[in-house]
Amino acid sequence: MNHEVVIGSVKDMAREVFGVDKLRDGQVQAIMKALDVDQAGEIVSSSDDICLRMATGYGKSMVFQLPALLIHQRHGFGTTVVVLPTIAKINDHIRSLNKLRVAAGELSSEVDWTEKEKLLIATVASDKGPPLLYTTPESFVKLMYYHLKQLKVLSRVVRVVFDECHELAASERNDRPLIVRKVAV
Repeated sequence: MNHEVVIGSVKDMAREVFGVDKLRDGQVQAIMKALDVDQAGEIVSSSDDICLRMATGYGKSMVFQLPALLIHQRHGFGTTVVVLPTIAKINDHIRSLNKLRVAAGELSSEVDWTEKEKLLIATVASDKGPPLLYTTPESFVKLMYYHLKQLKVLSRVVRVVFDECHELAASERNDRPLIVRKVAV
């Protein structure tokens, strides 16, 4: 599978899922940086770290959502963990994705412990995990930190995204986990 085929798959998914006919140049470059092709010719997540800075409304979310959906669709599993600074932002993302019939999970203080455990078990122990799993910095550290190594070993988590880094890094809240503030800088 070559570069053009991968771009074609990305553009097809953008059209089918998001109703977007044309991706912006910066989006295409970042998405292609997030994807790779393995020896068998399959689309996989790259191991590259990506730092993306784009203007508000330019489509940053689609840059991590499209690769997450494409990998999940191709392999039947693989979760991208997205850390957002507030539950309101998580709810906005999930609401938008649900309207598009895209599965997304949430780990935050708004979700009771039983539901969190079900979601983590589905992600760790089976191919039933969602392509996108949204969490707050606190939940990321409290819950995901303990499970992340196991999830990564099982190839269940393909990428961790820190979205809205400027808000994570600029947070004056003393209760923000230091690890998230350090990563966000």
